[in-house]
Amino acid sequence: MQVLKTIVTNGATILPIDTIAYDGGLWLVPHWIATPDGYLTPDRIIRIDVLSLKKLDPPQPWEYHLLDRMPDGVLDGPIPASDAKRFVVIDRPRDIVRDLSIH
Repeated sequence: MQVLKTIVTNGATILPIDTIAYDGGLWLVPHWIATPDGYLTPDRIIRIDVLSLKKLDPPQPWEYHLLDRMPDGVLDGPIPASDAKRFVVIDRPRDIVRDLSIH
């Protein structure tokens, strides 16, 4: 699995966040968690190719810039009802794993 980087803002901070291709789209992975068998899996994924997304050209240290503000609750924590319809979020997807040796 290729892990890219997307630059994201929550309105106060600029964050580089891992990004993966999954199920025909691009998804942010704010946090990876370890599995008992030594792999990593996303705690949550957020679809971004349906938002305002800009592909960046090299030599940028990241591949994409998300132009929409990403609320903290969507990145980490309970998603506010006001944001639930705007963002596509999957918590603990079971079929995505990443080898610890891949950076």
